[in-house]
Order: sequence, then C-alpha cells, then structure tokens
Amino acid sequence: MEATIPWVAVAASLFGLLVALLVPTLYLPPGATLPSASAAGLEHRERSAWRPLLGAGALLALALFAATLPTRPPFGTGQILGRGLLLGAAGALLGAALLRHIGARVARAAKPPADTALQLTAIAAAVGLLALGVLAVALATLLFPLSHGDAFNGVALGALLVCGLGRLIFGLRATAPRLADGAALQGWGLFIVALCVATAFGHLHFTHAQTAARQVPLGMAAVVVLALIIGAGLFGAAPSATRVFVGAGAVSAVLLGGLSVVVLPKLVPGPEALTVALLGLGTAALATFLAWAAQSYDAEDPGPFGVESAALLALLALGLFVVAFQALRGYGVGLALVAGWSIGGAALAALCWRDLMRARAAVWPHAAPDPGSEVETIALPLHRLLGVVLLAALFRLFLERYRPLATDLTLTIHFTLVGLVVGAIFPLLLGATIGRATWRRRLAPSAWSALLLGIGLAVWTVALPAAAGVAWGLRSLVGVMAGLLVAGIYGLFGVSGSRHEEGSGIARDGALLLSVGMALVMVQAAHLLGPLGMVPRTTRVAVLVALATFGLVWLVLSAWLNRRRVGVAPPTPPISGGLEDASSSPPASGGPGGAASFPPASGLS
Repeated sequence: MEATIPWVAVAASLFGLLVALLVPTLYLPPGATLPSASAAGLEHRERSAWRPLLGAGALLALALFAATLPTRPPFGTGQILGRGLLLGAAGALLGAALLRHIGARVARAAKPPADTALQLTAIAAAVGLLALGVLAVALATLLFPLSHGDAFNGVALGALLVCGLGRLIFGLRATAPRLADGAALQGWGLFIVALCVATAFGHLHFTHAQTAARQVPLGMAAVVVLALIIGAGLFGAAPSATRVFVGAGAVSAVLLGGLSVVVLPKLVPGPEALTVALLGLGTAALATFLAWAAQSYDAEDPGPFGVESAALLALLALGLFVVAFQALRGYGVGLALVAGWSIGGAALAALCWRDLMRARAAVWPHAAPDPGSEVETIALPLHRLLGVVLLAALFRLFLERYRPLATDLTLTIHFTLVGLVVGAIFPLLLGATIGRATWRRRLAPSAWSALLLGIGLAVWTVALPAAAGVAWGLRSLVGVMAGLLVAGIYGLFGVSGSRHEEGSGIARDGALLLSVGMALVMVQAAHLLGPLGMVPRTTRVAVLVALATFGLVWLVLSAWLNRRRVGVAPPTPPISGGLEDASSSPPASGGPGGAASFPPASGLS
C-alpha cells in the first residue's frame, strides 16, 4: 500500500511520455528530404548546440557519480547520492533529447506547420518534460526508501546540472538570437528541484506510518501531467496562443484543485494541506495576471505595472512562504510549490511553443509569428516567482538538516550578516558576467571563453559557500542561504520577456540557477565543514586569499579572451535566408491562427 502513489506516478509519467512522442508524429510528419537550405542550416545550428549539451552532461554526470563511489562520508553506504544524481541527470538528458527530436521534426516538415499543430506539439513537449521529472522522483522514492534525503538531493543536483549547462550553452552559442535559448530546460529544472524538495519535506514532516501523506507532492505532480493533457485536448486548437496556454493552465489548476478538495483531507490530517494547495494555485494565477499586466508596457516606459508588478510578485512569494510555513512548516511550502506548477506547466508549454515558432520562422520566414503575441513574456516571470519560493523552501530545508545552526546565532550574528551580503551579491555578479559573455559571444564566438566561463561558474557554485563556511563558520551559511533568496527576489525586477531580453534575461536566469545550485550544494554538504570550524585564523585568511586570487585571474583571463577578439566581424551563418531573415528583419504580420477544433492528423497548412 505504501508504494501505491509512486507506482501511480510512474504510470502517469509513462503515459505522458507516450503522448509527448505521439503528438509530434501525428501533427508534424516529416518530408522525404530537408525542404530547403534554411532547414539544413537550422539542423546544423541546432546540432552544434544539442550535441555538446548531451555529451558534456553525460560525462559530467558520470564523473560526479564516480566521485561518490568512496564509502566514507559524505557518500555513505550504497552511494545513494551518486545514484540519485545519475537518475536526475538521465531524466534531464532524456528531456533535452525530447526537445531536440521535436525541434528536428519542425525543420524536416514538408510544409510550414500550422499554428495549431505547433500549439499542440508545445503542450506535448511540456507534458513530456514534466513526466520525466515525475518519473525520476517516483523511481527515487521506490528504489531508495530508506535514504530519501540523499536520493532526492542527488536527483535535484543531477537535473539542475544538465539544465544549467543547457541554459549556458544555448545562451552562448553563436547563432541568430531568435532560436531556442534553453529557457524551457531551465523551467523544467526548477520544477524537478521543487518536486524533490517537496517530497523530501514530506519524509521529514511525517513518520513512516503516514506514508501516503509523505507522497502527496508526488501524486499532485502526476495529476498535473494528466491535467495538462486534458487541457491540450480542450484548448489545444484554440484560435490564439494566449487562449491555448491560459486555457490549458486553467484546466490543470481546476482539476488539481478539485481533486485536492476530495482527496487531500483523506491523506493528510487536518484542513491545512488543502488550504496551502489552493493558496499555491491562487498565487500562481495572480502572478500570471501581474506578469501579463507588466509585459504590456515598453522597456522605455514601464507604465504603472512595471516595477510595481515585480514588487507585488516578490510580496506574493513572501506571503505564500509565510502562510504555507505557518500551516504545515516546510511541507506546506512544498505542497504550495507543486500546486503552483499546475499553472507553471502551461507556462513551460508556452516556452516550448516559442522555440517551435522560432524554428518555423528560421526555415519559413514568411510564416514568422506575430511579434505582438508573446505568451512567453508571462511564462518567464511566473517561473522566476516559483524559483524564489523554491529558494525559500531550500532555506528551510537547510535549517531542518542543520537545526543547531538556527538555535544559537546571538554571539556570531555578524558572521550571519556577512554571509547574507555574500549570498545576495555574488549570484547577481555572476549573472551579470553571464549576460556580458552572452553578448560578446554572439559578436565574436570563442570556444575558449565559453569553456572558461563554464569552469568558473562551476567553481564558484561550490567554492563560494565552502569558503564562507571555513572563513566565518557554519553559521555564516544561514546568512548565505538568506542572501541567495534576496538575490532571487531582485531578479524579479526589470522588464521580462523576449522582446527586451537577450543578455539581461540570461543574466537574471543565470543568477537564479546559480542560487538554486549553491543552495543544493549547501543542503547536501554543509556538514563536511564542521571539522573545519576550529582552523587557525591564518588558514581562514589563506582560503579567502586563494578564492580572491582565483576570481581575479578568472576575470582577467576572461576579459583578455574577449578583448583580443574585438573588431572581429560576427560570423555569417552558413545558411541562406532563414536564420538571417528571422533575426535581422521584422517578422511578417499576422497572429497565430487555427481552427476551433482539432485539425486533421497532418496538422500542416
């Protein structure tokens, strides 16, 4: 009986994967050959980004798994952390392969795919991504019932590693900027980390005798997958993209809310679980409205909803965390997060739709989307809001695992303050570095500068919290966790959406992913710094000097690699028409269209 919900989640995720594979096959049938030189160029460009992601992601996951093979701490008997990491990385790599497969079908289509076909395919892609996340967490629950903490942390770290790598590779590649940028992978990474955190809180909050209550977040995520499929059936053929994704999100939220009213009181004692689940749904819906209001204004004239909307989003995140925590502690925050992803799943579909529309415009420039129809400008702020709540949940999970750090801060509160400043500043600094590198990379591509950037970000993600813990003690890490949350809230401010963000968008999103990565590293490995708490003062100073030296060398070398290429003309993409037209000339007018009912199986206009 205790394995019922995980097995139901496995079945739901496998069904979701089947839908994700069948819909593109039905609505995007390929032609006999590539239809044009533009399509061949798009294939080449996409392959140049996807292959490094799949190869580097697999190699990094295997290398980190090998590093966990020793049986001494922090790995423990059975190396559960490493196995969970492999599971999460495998799920993320399969998700990347799914997106690659669907994008290739657009490029190889015999005719320009109809708007309706792309809308249905985008929802199917989002369903496939969510299903892979649910499948990874369900398998971790079934395979490692006695080591849930390490297993879920491993799944989250493995998935975030691949998704962050994908966001970086797509942001730095030297192609027309109007192609896929990895935002869909980034959103999926936030989802699987949120599901891992919520399920981990369930195991911390309830005893083994309350197994069903422990696994409620996993069951809710499975419902989100199935509800999004139903939403696609009801609204996938709507005449506008806005109606499609808003309708799919509404159906998903209504179905999850209705099932929560019926089922949650039977699985979780008391009314609090139902309250926080509905609160998560309402917060995500209100955040969607605020994002829609904010994206209606220009970058030069934000209007009455520009900064105010960002501030309200931050207050929504804070209010959701406070109310959910008061109701059910960290478990309540996790439930609210998973419930919010019922609408976040539709936002993920909107990001997939944007990538498919860009791919179609690259091959058939005359079929470019209407620039006024930008559903993705709502999706990005919503995902950032859910990311901020996720950082707050990770902060609480850190305190749960290292409870003594939260009970005696009076004598060392200044160390906590130092940690807060470090945690708030460094993600923003590194995010700005990513944004600047993205801009330079597109002007003058350099593989060495991209490699150096990736190495530096990986080192900072691990070394910064480690150095803070050694130099100022473990209690400073409480401040670092709080600072990461502050940095995430700051990322909500500013203009969001594809019209205004190429470098700025990846800077904010890069800072958010780095914050989540640092938080996961601290949750998993902060206890290793305990024996170092009594190191001599000279050793602490040496650690800070070494980190500062690395940072200085990294910045100088990065600047030199970029500066020496100033004046080099941007490379001309080796294709004719498609990508150049898609990125430099205004797209044709005319918004998305489609029939009011499901189109024929060909889905081609």
